[in-house]
Amino acid sequence: MTVKIRSSQITIDSPTEGAEPWVRIAVQRIERNGDIVNVVDRWDSFNVRFSDIATEMYPIPQSVNCGSGMFTFADVGQAITTVVIIWLAERYNGTIQANGDVLIEE
Repeated sequence: MTVKIRSSQITIDSPTEGAEPWVRIAVQRIERNGDIVNVVDRWDSFNVRFSDIATEMYPIPQSVNCGSGMFTFADVGQAITTVVIIWLAERYNGTIQANGDVLIEE
């Protein structure tokens, strides 16, 4: 059986005015055993303080949408998704596959 996980929802939450934002990640588990696939929505979730993200540095590829030194919101979305994939692999001791899947069992 192969088991992979993915973020099914990424939410940036500002609980009250002036409060520090949080990132909430809902995790989906996909189990594949031959032709049988079982998907468990909301298998787990966790929160990360936005300030924790601000201290982490990851390379962001050059935008294909605009010139050097610029980025679009599509680039921002892709960067957040990439960081969440890294967090999932670290948190659940998984392996990141070439297609971005996080494999946790094989």
